[in-house]
Amino acid sequence: MDGPLDQPSPARAGDPRLRKGQDLTLRALPIRWQHHLDHPCRDDIPAGLLDAWDAWAKGRDPTELTVDGTKIGGWPYCLQGEVRWHAGGRLVEDCEYVLQLGSEPKAGLSWGYAGLGYIARQPHHGSDGWHLTWQSL
Repeated sequence: MDGPLDQPSPARAGDPRLRKGQDLTLRALPIRWQHHLDHPCRDDIPAGLLDAWDAWAKGRDPTELTVDGTKIGGWPYCLQGEVRWHAGGRLVEDCEYVLQLGSEPKAGLSWGYAGLGYIARQPHHGSDGWHLTWQSL
């Protein structure tokens, strides 16, 4: 097959009213930020402190633990274990977690099945030091 590839039709973004190939019109999605006290997931706790974390978390409302969904800062909400970033097939050790993007049906954003996207940065790498990973249920 030679020659340029044709541009694919726009995605439906979950709107059943859009016909295949119809241009997608994006609209703003308002966000109301709220302040929450956030704690690390059990997967982020050092092995020597797991018993203490389990005792602290026992009987607590899950909303008092790690916040899921879209958020800036805090701790990543782990779906499949500790969040790690890779570049070029290698683990990137000096990343700092920055924000988490939840699956947002109203915005047509989904990370697999009800997943979360995580963005981190390497503080000493400038604009090349940004990394993205995701986890899904």
